[in-house]
Amino acid sequence: MVSSNRVIFISELVGTFGLLVAAAGSLVYDGRVGGTLGPVFIAAVHFVGLAIVVYSFSKYSMAHFNPAVTIGFFIAGYTERKKLPIYFIAQSIGAFFGSALPLPGYAAGGICQPPSF
Repeated sequence: MVSSNRVIFISELVGTFGLLVAAAGSLVYDGRVGGTLGPVFIAAVHFVGLAIVVYSFSKYSMAHFNPAVTIGFFIAGYTERKKLPIYFIAQSIGAFFGSALPLPGYAAGGICQPPSF
């Protein structure tokens, strides 16, 4: 299926946003409960988040959600050079907002404390 640039942009932006919300949110949540859930919980949330966004958006944009994956697809010949900026800009915007969304929970939970000397 050939997707338009707009569809690719929106798919990559929303997919990257969702992945980063899940990733950063799992870290914030684990910190708020005192780190009792641990790395297995964090890895599981990353896996589930990635599975959901790949399943949701792969038919529209090949579900890169990461500039390194985009470069890999380009080197392998699956992505055109002229579409690289679309992927990179969408992924950057989605990553910025996806990682910023859990920040209020991070600071409000007392996790973000300055070190005491």
